[in-house]
Amino acid sequence: MKDRSRARRRSAAAARYTGGTGEGRSRVIAEEPIGRMGRPEEIVATVVYMCSDAAAFMIGHALVVDGGQTIA
Repeated sequence: MKDRSRARRRSAAAARYTGGTGEGRSRVIAEEPIGRMGRPEEIVATVVYMCSDAAAFMIGHALVVDGGQTIA
């Protein structure tokens, strides 16, 4: 049940950008420099890194995880 609720939230979030259509999804993907939409686990991996000891020396940095959107 928990997985279904999570999937619905992801679908709702994606629909805001895609309009909930295949055509809209294709349009969003075409605008992505990396050529695909980001996966939730890619964002999670970044958050885990930032919370880890490996990032202990990073202070006051805005880490952008957007598949290249900000440099395109």
